[in-house]
Amino acid sequence: MDVKIIEEIGPDIVTLEEVKGHLRLEHSDEDAYITSLIKVATEYCENFTGRFIKQKTVEIILDNFPNKVLKLPITSVIDINSIYYTNSKGEEVHIEPSNYVKVLGTEPPIVVHKDIWPKDVINIPGKVRVEVKVGYETVPQSIKQAILLLCSHFNENREAVNKKGEFKELPFSISALLYPYKVFRW
Repeated sequence: MDVKIIEEIGPDIVTLEEVKGHLRLEHSDEDAYITSLIKVATEYCENFTGRFIKQKTVEIILDNFPNKVLKLPITSVIDINSIYYTNSKGEEVHIEPSNYVKVLGTEPPIVVHKDIWPKDVINIPGKVRVEVKVGYETVPQSIKQAILLLCSHFNENREAVNKKGEFKELPFSISALLYPYKVFRW
């Protein structure tokens, strides 16, 4: 099983102006750097929580279908765009949405076929693909605050070691803000 990001489709969780306001910066000399910090901070939050936060289209790649319930290995699923598989003849087959039921509000999100999932999947790994829209439609304020704090931390600590040669860890407040959203794998 693999998850591949196809494209980012939503805006950044916090804007450049919000981060500059948080950092109390009035100039635009480091706008490109701060924009990169927003992306890094968002990725950190996604990795820490195990959730997609920024809206994206991703593809879940599986070897075959389950017997009945397809448990999606990701969270923050907004919708299922399409389900495809390659049959034993080598043809790509689209499964119509009317053939399955989506239950996206659970963890893990699940998809249940109304009858049975196809059994004629070619015997080559990675030939079942589920394209989904992920992320938050409304991002919780505590996640936004964690992104702002991370941007501030990365801006102030541009190296892994501070002047005294000691490692500077991330502030506890960041993990405290993100911990309620952490996914513990099932």
